[in-house]
Amino acid sequence: MDDFPAAEPRLEPFASQQAGEPLEALSGLAVTQDFRSKGPWLSPAAQDVLLLLGRGGKLGRFGLGTAQEGLEELEATGLVTGRGRLTAEGRLVASPLDGTSGSVQFAAACGGQKSAFYGALGSEGVLVLAGPSCARLRMGDQGDPGRRQVDFLSLDQFFPALAAWLGLGPSWLLDAEVSISPEAVQARMSGASGAEVPLPEKADAAVRHMWEQEWFIWQQVDGRTDLQTGIQAGPAGTWQLVNSERGLLLKPWPSAQAYRGLLQTVSAELA
Repeated sequence: MDDFPAAEPRLEPFASQQAGEPLEALSGLAVTQDFRSKGPWLSPAAQDVLLLLGRGGKLGRFGLGTAQEGLEELEATGLVTGRGRLTAEGRLVASPLDGTSGSVQFAAACGGQKSAFYGALGSEGVLVLAGPSCARLRMGDQGDPGRRQVDFLSLDQFFPALAAWLGLGPSWLLDAEVSISPEAVQARMSGASGAEVPLPEKADAAVRHMWEQEWFIWQQVDGRTDLQTGIQAGPAGTWQLVNSERGLLLKPWPSAQAYRGLLQTVSAELA
């Protein structure tokens, strides 16, 4: 029995109050499972060169001059030679860009700061270009604008990596639903706090609790599927925005359901 801690688990105050019984805190788990990569951070210029070369493009004499800064950056990472050709490692990393792959892109915003995630899907793996994640933006680690971290992941690694970047994690699900205006969403995306944007009409306690949190808002870009916009609201969990006959609805999104949505999105692109 000495192996078991004597301390009681930390509780989730709001969820416990709503449930009428003590509920263990789950909201902190997503932060401990943040997106992690050892890949180098690339400037927009270096990303452009990598994507060009990976798609079979070549840097001519003029191109070498205009892309020199990005080329030197990629050469330092070992992905490209000084003559503008992919190294063996560079060919592996860029292999999903051979013209037959699909891709997924997500745009995100938190506290007025923007980020993006790009995954080129190939049969052997996924090229990832990831800006600051949900957890990084919340911690104030914004990095240089436009810089993204390059990595190469297997499909099995890609799904949990994307979920971690989006901040998906376990939370206590509360029953709630409310209509919300697009203007309110845009204001929150631009960095306005819950105190600066009026609550939706008929907001219940769960919505008010969610409204008070800092939002990490993410949305699929140029996708062919109907994956809704997601909002990671810290201790209030993940919520979704859904277009309906009644207008734009805001409601809780179980993390397992959101994760299945990501799986379906990637599967549709691969198909």
